[in-house]
Amino acid sequence: MKKKHYLTILTAFLLTFSGLVSAQTDIVITELNYNAAEPGADSTEYVELYNKGIDTVDMSGYQFTSGFVYTFPSGISVAPGGYLVVAIDSVAVQNRYGITGVLQWNSGSSLGNGGEPIALKDGLGNLVDSLRYDDNLPWPDGSTGPADPDGHGPSIVLCDPNSDNADGSNWIESTTSIGITVNGDSVYSSPGASDDACVPSCINTSGTDTQTACDTYTWIDGNTYTASNSTATHTLTNAAGCDSVVTLNLTINTSTTGTDTQTACDTYTWIDGNTYTESDTTATHTLMNANGCDSIVNLALAIL
Repeated sequence: MKKKHYLTILTAFLLTFSGLVSAQTDIVITELNYNAAEPGADSTEYVELYNKGIDTVDMSGYQFTSGFVYTFPSGISVAPGGYLVVAIDSVAVQNRYGITGVLQWNSGSSLGNGGEPIALKDGLGNLVDSLRYDDNLPWPDGSTGPADPDGHGPSIVLCDPNSDNADGSNWIESTTSIGITVNGDSVYSSPGASDDACVPSCINTSGTDTQTACDTYTWIDGNTYTASNSTATHTLTNAAGCDSVVTLNLTINTSTTGTDTQTACDTYTWIDGNTYTESDTTATHTLMNANGCDSIVNLALAIL
């Protein structure tokens, strides 16, 4: 019985621990501004955290232990899809980027311009996320972005929070312009928000919708056409979320009418299969013309 009791406790502990680990790994470092364009002393460097999970994470007691020192106070949390920004100078970062809620690390110098480790732990001391950034490849060096992130304007961002953020090749230079220039360098950063660099460039598509109709045709644009048309266009959204421009190539064929004049003695069996014993000018029958449209035949019958 004792063994069973111990097993129950162990199982409960493992389940609790498993849930804790899952919650921890949802917090990811997704943006670094380690050598911001500055007119003087370092004041706008920051680290951004992102919650990639589906549950709110209570950050109380979490702490940065490498790169700089900061312990999150009680009551700080990150909603699913939410961000937290921790900076060397919270006021300076909020003023430059027009954001609020920036936290300021407790102690430690500015982030190393040549790279250094950054580590985040939870309140129990378990490692949540860690990386060692660098200013050399495979980390972003300005060769694929607007400028070198090492002091010339852009931060670096991790677009895919599920990728390995310890791998520099998963990071790119920010392309979100904040509209200011410092020391001749345009500033690109997106603390607390998704970056423009992470939005895939749209590949717009186009195509032709070829249609043939009799008399009228109502297209996807809601318009009803009574004549052939090869200039109308309509814009849809393709699978990538980009424009898909459709051009109409419409051929309108017309229905036809005619009169079948007949004279007969006593009776007459017409193309509609009916046998007439009296003169008739009201009967009609619909055939198909050469264009595949209706050909309406009117009977003009005289019975003698």
